[in-house]
Amino acid sequence: MDKITIPLLIVHGDADRVVDVEQSRAMVEALEDHDKAFEYIELENGTHYLEKQQHRTALFKAMDTFLAQHLGAEKVLK
Repeated sequence: MDKITIPLLIVHGDADRVVDVEQSRAMVEALEDHDKAFEYIELENGTHYLEKQQHRTALFKAMDTFLAQHLGAEKVLK
């Protein structure tokens, strides 16, 4: 955990059958325990493959905001 020195964006669907959502939840808990900077988004009924358009849109908006915030770039999506 000491090697994590930058903010993380973690996005996981709660219906993911490839990677159990509990793995992201455990990671988030560990990040909290070590006062690490992160943002966690859990997509309701979200799958590993982002099959729903609303989930893809949520991911891209979150990425845009996260990167703009942490890289000092201007947001692309409105």
